[in-house]
Amino acid sequence: MKRIGVITGGGDCPGLNAVLRGIVLKAAMQGIEVLGFRRGFQGLIDHGEYINLEYDDLEDLMITGSTALRTSRTNPFAHKGGPQQIVYNLKRNGCEALIVIGGYNILSTTHQLAEKYGLKAVCVPKSAQNGVPETDFCFGFLSAVNYATEAIDRLHVTASSYNRCLVIETTGQEVGWVALYSGLGGGVHEILIPEFPYNVTDVCNLVNKRKKEGKEYTLIAMAEGARPKNSGKFKAKTIIKDEYGNDLISGASEWLANQIRKKTGVDTRSVVLSAILRSGSPTNYDRILGLRFGEKAMASAIEGKFGTMVSLKGTEIVSIPLKQAAGKIRTVPASLYKESRFFLI
Repeated sequence: MKRIGVITGGGDCPGLNAVLRGIVLKAAMQGIEVLGFRRGFQGLIDHGEYINLEYDDLEDLMITGSTALRTSRTNPFAHKGGPQQIVYNLKRNGCEALIVIGGYNILSTTHQLAEKYGLKAVCVPKSAQNGVPETDFCFGFLSAVNYATEAIDRLHVTASSYNRCLVIETTGQEVGWVALYSGLGGGVHEILIPEFPYNVTDVCNLVNKRKKEGKEYTLIAMAEGARPKNSGKFKAKTIIKDEYGNDLISGASEWLANQIRKKTGVDTRSVVLSAILRSGSPTNYDRILGLRFGEKAMASAIEGKFGTMVSLKGTEIVSIPLKQAAGKIRTVPASLYKESRFFLI
């Protein structure tokens, strides 16, 4: 192999540049040139816009957030001739394969491109929400959790100073991993996630109970996709629908804060953290995981192990068939959510 392409697609998150560095380091040892196509699949659909990724270019970028290649939520199958254009532009630029760094939508699309159009690809699971299955963790997740936990630490002081209830909204439209982990680590009093609809009355009863017990405040960690039972009472604000059919929505924490204020009389505010959690420098853990994922992805490509995804299993980085993860999403299991209730007091 002389040349390979790489893209970062879907939402941005900390650790993407660390993955790129791992890829380039491994490629350089084998004398392989790496072309970084910009803006995910969009760059390959348009004109195949790319930059040559060199070790020196990525040396300092590893500590920064987002991605040097930029990203997009482009779905090739939503564009006429999109899949064919991707294959054509890779071939035109002499790329023998493509490393795709993305979340569950991007991985599913890559699997379809491989099955239907013969794309030779190796995937790296990326998800600040930890939504990709078949890997113990996705890089970016623990960075997002760390940022959310730091924010919750500060909000304890703010809430107690004003005797308020704060509904703290984290990223997580379909899965509640960030709200769960940061809520537990931050010592909140309730955690609401998409996997398990909540009862508004129960939440209000908690706030009233803490008030009667002389507790000065209440903190609620809430994933942006959490919904009440009988969710017809709540209408989310749809900001935009992306090319994968996902509704990018807002308003969950604001709606709940209004309900609590009306039903309890407690001064209740909402705090939205979602976009902030995807930015900033990656934690040490995510930098190392990103490096290891990148190296393993490049090694898999060199060995001709296409149609695969790198995965963290325990402390080992392994390669698994992409079809095991494609089209699936990793949700919080009922057993773990039930266990977490023990720590909410």
